[in-house]
Amino acid sequence: MGDRFGREFAEADSLLAHGQISQAHILTLFKPNSIVVSGTYGKPAAFVLQEWPTLSSDGWVTVLCWSFQPDGAGFARKRTSLSIPPIGPKPLKIQNLVAYPLEFALPELQELIRSRGKKQWELRTTTQVSYKGWNVGQDRFYVSLRHVYLFAHFADTSSTMPDS
Repeated sequence: MGDRFGREFAEADSLLAHGQISQAHILTLFKPNSIVVSGTYGKPAAFVLQEWPTLSSDGWVTVLCWSFQPDGAGFARKRTSLSIPPIGPKPLKIQNLVAYPLEFALPELQELIRSRGKKQWELRTTTQVSYKGWNVGQDRFYVSLRHVYLFAHFADTSSTMPDS
């Protein structure tokens, strides 16, 4: 038993070291709570792997994930199911998969995902206010004016205001 699994894991490790994966080893690529990158929705996005992936009899891999998405009042966890088509008989470059662990992404993509995530986290306490009407001087009519208030910013600046 040790020989069989030892060879299997050695083969998987060798493929992963070269940034490749085969259909036989694709499930070893994913582990729960790891960050997965996918461009399924038009632009690269990060998801947290919720549980071990499943492999169907026709070779498709299903990866159940979640990510924080705006819900109108803030951010909420949204569940997503990502489907990875069968690879085929030859190993494939991991970055060519529909979804793959962040650690295998190019450094530029990793930085893009991290910076976008930091920006979303900074904006988690914002409030958007819309206004339609005349300004105070009654000389300009706003069709749709939007402001975003960063409450964390106000909290930081209020402590630096001089006392009166």
